[in-house]
Amino acid sequence: MLKGVTESWVDPGHGKVTFINLDDYKAGLEAARNWVPEFKRSSVSEMYNGKKYTFNFYYRDPWQWILSVVTDATLAKHLIWYPVKKYLHDRKSWWDIQTALPSDLDLPHCFLPLHIWLDKRKVSTTVKLHPALLRAGFLPGDVRNGSGNGGAVLFLMMPVVEDPHDPKSRTEAQRAAFAFFKRSIYHQVLMVALQPLQYPSQYGEAVTCSDSVQQVLTTGIIIQSLMVKKQHALMCLFHKNELTKTTKVFPLRTRQTMSDVVQKAKAARSKRQTEEILRDNGLHIVDNAFWTIANSDPYSSVSYDTLHSDDLGKWGDHLFPKMIEVLGNMKQGGKFSEFMSHIPSWPGLKIVHNVITVDLSDGNTFRDIMKTTHPCIVQLFPSKSSFIHCICALATFWMFAGLHMITTLQLDRMQAALFSKEYGKDFHFPKQHAPSHLHYDITHKGSTTNYTTWTGEGFQQESRCAYFQTNYKNVESQEALAYITMDVEIYDNELKELKALCNDNNEENKTSTDIFNVVHQYLVPDEIILTGYKIIPYKCVYIHYTSLEDWKVKQDIACCNPSFHGCPRYDCIIINTNPGRQWTWELSSG
Repeated sequence: MLKGVTESWVDPGHGKVTFINLDDYKAGLEAARNWVPEFKRSSVSEMYNGKKYTFNFYYRDPWQWILSVVTDATLAKHLIWYPVKKYLHDRKSWWDIQTALPSDLDLPHCFLPLHIWLDKRKVSTTVKLHPALLRAGFLPGDVRNGSGNGGAVLFLMMPVVEDPHDPKSRTEAQRAAFAFFKRSIYHQVLMVALQPLQYPSQYGEAVTCSDSVQQVLTTGIIIQSLMVKKQHALMCLFHKNELTKTTKVFPLRTRQTMSDVVQKAKAARSKRQTEEILRDNGLHIVDNAFWTIANSDPYSSVSYDTLHSDDLGKWGDHLFPKMIEVLGNMKQGGKFSEFMSHIPSWPGLKIVHNVITVDLSDGNTFRDIMKTTHPCIVQLFPSKSSFIHCICALATFWMFAGLHMITTLQLDRMQAALFSKEYGKDFHFPKQHAPSHLHYDITHKGSTTNYTTWTGEGFQQESRCAYFQTNYKNVESQEALAYITMDVEIYDNELKELKALCNDNNEENKTSTDIFNVVHQYLVPDEIILTGYKIIPYKCVYIHYTSLEDWKVKQDIACCNPSFHGCPRYDCIIINTNPGRQWTWELSSG
């Protein structure tokens, strides 16, 4: 550990050891534990094929974490105790639960909504981790989705249940048996980790909060973001042959109906009857851990994920590969790649070169490709091609689905297009069915930015960094210390980048007559004469503006650099000087 503190975990020459002995080290760890609830260790066991398997895991008490948030004086001004209905933003689920709480008692009652994020991922080529995060839905989005105080907390490391045999050699019955075993383990673990929420979710707890007001607080999980396959199969009972019918209404799963199905299956007289009951409802005979938490319906809380449903789903896994295939058959793949490489640079937009041959797997990259595909293929396909209309429809749908604030009219304009007959594309896959639930999700949980798994992508990178700061053994117990070290490194790196940026801009503080003439010629009305002004060019410009989407102050960073990370970068900007006169400019180092 001393080697890590002085060498591998910090920049060379910057490691300073402040622990003199074991007592100092223990005191430091004890002080660090005060920031968040301490991890606890537990285990669950289950029989499988006549053998008992035991799984150890680590978790934090979620209720203690909630109490640490509501009593934190630094978060007092951010806490949202009651749901708010806005003209363009309505979170109906929270509103309905809060309305049902007692309002005629001495102490005010408040419902604190929670957002749970679950992931299956690899931190290396061989090591898998299944982390679970909790977010405080009663904090503003920029706080709860950030990495600082009030952000997500890692409350559980779900054990990885590996198949002890070769899955490919199993029969259908053996695969079903293992699926039951795995689900049973997962729900047992969740029951242990979520057990502290059972009492406060049903009866509440009186707490003196950071604003010195005593309130009865209750809680529940109303949003789930699951990075798993077929997550929207949890919401309703649709048939696999009707996945393309996005407007058809299927019976919804509810906590009560699914619980009744499991009890009915347990009471069946024969194994065959049990299997038929479970198969007709797409269930295993497992008690769902979320059934024990009040106001936490595990089916309605499953939420639309723009990352896996659109960017990596309908576009990345289906339409984009099909488009590349069709372009290849038309001998137009090279033209498309050439057009894509000529897209001008824009702030926040990644230009993908050799888009035909490059191996893509990142959702951000697929999203950037989606934004620039239409102008690059419209002249490559035949006139009135259904492919063009399909991609435009998906891009329009994606744009509306990703809005921070969305109107009823915009909800109605979201649409889907099919072109399976012309190009032989089969759209019978679960992610094609997911949009049928988007209207419900937005009206009950707000915009998709509240529950997209994009907000957890940063945590994946942090986990990989934390993993490489361990000794690769008993990883779960070492990651907590690694996160503390990593936070310090992130702060140091940000400070270095800020100093470098300031030095870079100071070198460019010089007057440019050419720029002055251009501004005067194109941007200033003829009747106005500019004299005595000093124009200072910079390689980097921070542009602040009020967004027309949600009326918040936003920032764009426009760059003008002949060598930005080894490549020239001259961002484009659109300048609207007055009504009827608009210019598109590419920044130049002149």
